[in-house]
Parts: sequence; structure tokens; C-alpha cells
Amino acid sequence: MLGAMVPVLAGCVLGSRYKGLERAGLAFIGDGGSSTGAFYEGRNFAAVQRLPLTVVIESNHYAYST
Repeated sequence: MLGAMVPVLAGCVLGSRYKGLERAGLAFIGDGGSSTGAFYEGRNFAAVQRLPLTVVIESNHYAYST
């Protein structure tokens, strides 16, 4: 999963909340995915909305930009 997908996952969890469902989001990304602004924006949005979102970052030494 790319870091840019974290805001999308946060939106899915927020949509589940609006539907009255108790859902949590879980994302697995590599360490290179945390170098994007969207990653931090998604985490910040989830924190402000108090969404149950967990991001596991694996140190795989790869990134999609150098």
C-alpha cells in the first residue's frame, strides 16, 4: 500500500461511522510510503476525527522516489 492511500482508508472508516458500523482501518506500508505529504495528512485527519486507524510501517528499505 502506498502512503497516499492512508487518507482514502481514513475516508472509508469515516464513511463506516456515518453508516453506524463499527469498523477499524488497518494499513501496511513500506518506510518509503511515509515520505509523502498525503500519508501525514491522512494520519492527521484520522486523529482529528478520532478514527480507529492503525498504520503498520515496515522497514523494507524501498521507496518510490529517490
